Amino acid sequence: MKNELTSNLKYLSRCHYYGTLIDWEYVSGAMVLIFQTYTATEFYGGQNKIRIYVPTKLEEKLANELEQGENYFIIASPYRITFKNEYRHRVDMLIAIFKEIL
Repeated sequence: MKNELTSNLKYLSRCHYYGTLIDWEYVSGAMVLIFQTYTATEFYGGQNKIRIYVPTKLEEKLANELEQGENYFIIASPYRITFKNEYRHRVDMLIAIFKEIL
């Protein structure tokens, strides 16, 4: 019983990002959002690009709602995806996305 409970803990981790939507691309038919984010830690701070895989069911809905150049708060999950083509970037899976309201 203990092994079953601890084996699913890896799916509990979440990544939180805040950044500007630069663009999106399709890799092997899958939508991938590209964001410019600001990362600040004890050791460094700077601009980083992140890529977020959009699950198929959300693609159509998001394509009509997203605006390039706008800021978004993203909740994602570390994800390992294998595209048909070689893709050299790390990709997280989208869980939720919120547009910044001023």
